[in-house]
Amino acid sequence: MRMGIDRNLLATNVANMDQLQRKIVGGLLVVLFHNPSRIQDQEWLLEQLTQVMILAEDFKSPEAVQAYLKAHVHDLLNTALRIFGCVGEDLAPRATEGITHQDAMLLALTYLDRPETSLDKPST
Repeated sequence: MRMGIDRNLLATNVANMDQLQRKIVGGLLVVLFHNPSRIQDQEWLLEQLTQVMILAEDFKSPEAVQAYLKAHVHDLLNTALRIFGCVGEDLAPRATEGITHQDAMLLALTYLDRPETSLDKPST
């Protein structure tokens, strides 16, 4: 039996993120929507997360990147993967109509833009 995504927990996680963390999650989601078949490849996910982090922030050294990654990897990956899952659930009823990467990203951004409220399924 498959369990659904706890959208209230997701809302709490997003609410606790700062702007940089949300920017990184958004960037990682772009990558995930373009490469959904790679989502279970943990090494690839970490590589993509690191690249997105470097693009999102001007880290002063490789050590600073490593320290930030070590401190935030769990929250960043879990939040991105949960949003990815929610978007998949939300867009599933429209699958026969054809879904674009833009549709997925626009919906994903709604999860990042409303941290103070519950993430009940948005109207699509």
